Amino acid sequence: MWPSASISIADARGAGTVSIRPENVCEAAVENSRAHEGGCKGFKIWIKIKGHNNIMAYAPSGHPIALIRSEYFLDDGTTVCVGFGPDRDKIRLDDVEMVQEIVNQWNPALEVVDSTGHDWGTDEWTGQTWTTPKQGQFVMTGPQSLGENSRLLLAGSDWAAGWNSFVDGAIETGIKTAREINQRAGS
Repeated sequence: MWPSASISIADARGAGTVSIRPENVCEAAVENSRAHEGGCKGFKIWIKIKGHNNIMAYAPSGHPIALIRSEYFLDDGTTVCVGFGPDRDKIRLDDVEMVQEIVNQWNPALEVVDSTGHDWGTDEWTGQTWTTPKQGQFVMTGPQSLGENSRLLLAGSDWAAGWNSFVDGAIETGIKTAREINQRAGS
């Protein structure tokens, strides 16, 4: 039987905004939070191009946008593409001229008419886009690093065995953590 309640924390790994007080409650959890500060610098961009174009394009390492693909064909004769890249500091998501120059490297015939995105890395609630763990990060600072007798349990999409960084992963770990708490409480 557990002398007091278990605690489940669901947070974005790179958010860097989680603090646990007092720190001696679980030093592993505090270290876990510190280890993930800075998070991913990736971005998601929406690019509107003239015409209906079926696009799937990947780029080699070092390209500002690693992938773009057609997402929606609009009635106004344009295509909305979604794109992903590794470093939000190397692109201005709403700078059509800059995005046009990048798209030109795939196909100069494509005309960018608009682009936008949200900088999740500077968002006060998320602090990152998706999880990009450093080598050994899950093993050294993940839920298993807390030990099986820890009263602190971690949940969230970043810890998911499947669908990491997706809502499906958050649901997976939420269910797993809730079951663990119920089991410990004898429910």
